[in-house]
Amino acid sequence: MPKITVLLCTYRRPQLLARALASLAAQHFPELEVRIFDNASGDETRSVVDWFAAHGLAIRYHCQPENLGFRGNFTFATTRPIESEFVHILNDDDYIFDGFFQTALAGFDRMPEAICSMAQVAHVETSGEVTAIPLARWPTGAVGPGKAALLMLQLGHPELTAMLYRSAWFREVGGFDFDGYGNCCDVPFHVLAAAKHAFVLSPTIGGIYSWHEGQESLLAESDATSVFAGMFARLDRGSFPNLLIFRQVLRAIASRHVYAQRHRTRGPGAAREWCGLQAVFELTRRRPAECGSAWLGYLRALGSTLERLSCTPSARASERLRREVCAAAQRQIAVFALQLAREYVEPCLVAAGFVGSDKSICRK
Repeated sequence: MPKITVLLCTYRRPQLLARALASLAAQHFPELEVRIFDNASGDETRSVVDWFAAHGLAIRYHCQPENLGFRGNFTFATTRPIESEFVHILNDDDYIFDGFFQTALAGFDRMPEAICSMAQVAHVETSGEVTAIPLARWPTGAVGPGKAALLMLQLGHPELTAMLYRSAWFREVGGFDFDGYGNCCDVPFHVLAAAKHAFVLSPTIGGIYSWHEGQESLLAESDATSVFAGMFARLDRGSFPNLLIFRQVLRAIASRHVYAQRHRTRGPGAAREWCGLQAVFELTRRRPAECGSAWLGYLRALGSTLERLSCTPSARASERLRREVCAAAQRQIAVFALQLAREYVEPCLVAAGFVGSDKSICRK
């Protein structure tokens, strides 16, 4: 029985899939099983899968008889029985960094009660530029129940690419709520889990999230502006370790929701503020007893806007630090991506019939 099961959904991205599988093969982790769910691609996807299977990667391949759509295929994949102790979800256009599984398992050793062990994820443009590392401001190590939810809302949300779950807990919660939250369902999934359970974070890079055109998982504006209102309405006081953290999380959710609603209107002015006020009234209607948190969230959203526009010394210092951290990560990732391209991706693509194609995508 494998120790880790990787769930990987794919559709007509054989070149990107080759890079994702290369990053798994490069882990050299013997107790690994990769389950690929092909959404009826009808292209060279199977050839890429067969090449990696022939070169030692333990793969179980399932091809849907018809296209189920992004949500349908993802739901199918994440609701199959899992026998391994841990489960990881990897998108076909992303990839994991060198040593991620060992890093994540070491996190569980340090904090056995955690239900998820995470590492840093770098957001990388097609050009190879690292534009953000969302969890860089998080404290590393163990993060207890409640506090992890607050950090996700205030400092940055983790990405699936570098998150390893205990499969027993993953089976218990039953997957992602697309019907309730749309493509943004990973945010409430993790925030609501972090209200009750501990998470652990490693300071090292664990995964690469690729920004490019055609991403199925990009948030629709309607998803981004409604998901926070949904969480605000559903959060339960009994899920949190204490009342203070519960109130802080409500204010943070309200702030994110109001900020998203206000910025649907481009540029400052009365129309933007009217959108913000409408968002506050919506939250107050959903949960009248928590109207104070909604109004404080509105003020925090105003403050965050002013902070983004400020040019104070602390703001400039924070921006310099962000650029330095991103530049250091970019150098690491470039070396690893080149290794993947030479050892796995290019031989695979040649074997699959992509001779003469532009392989620069493998190095981003």
